[in-house]
Amino acid sequence: MNDQEKLNRLNQLLEYCKASAFYRDRIQEQPLGSLEELKKTKEDLRNQSPFGLLCVPRGELYQYHESFGTTGLPVSVWLTREDFATFTNELVGLGVHFNREDTVLVRFPYSSHCSRHPCGSAVWKFAGARRTP
Repeated sequence: MNDQEKLNRLNQLLEYCKASAFYRDRIQEQPLGSLEELKKTKEDLRNQSPFGLLCVPRGELYQYHESFGTTGLPVSVWLTREDFATFTNELVGLGVHFNREDTVLVRFPYSSHCSRHPCGSAVWKFAGARRTP
């Protein structure tokens, strides 16, 4: 994907993000002209946790994760059911073929890593394999 294609996709995403109060006040009305124009800091993200970054109504939220906060306050991440299903299906599509005889050790931190739950779901749902934890 070239820079112009990336910029076009980013501008589509930014239009969607305007549904979030956090981004609505920070995203200019006109589309970005270059990738360098997009700026945010971790402090910006921390100040909006846990609900200020949402782009969907709270009723659509499915699962919550946050960073450990080792360098400051934690940063929140919310998943919708659609996000969760997308992550699960992407993991299945990576070409790892689990089967019922497998035991899979999922070593992502249990509560904080967004990949942990979809990975566990992919192992169980699509392969019937055992997972730990």
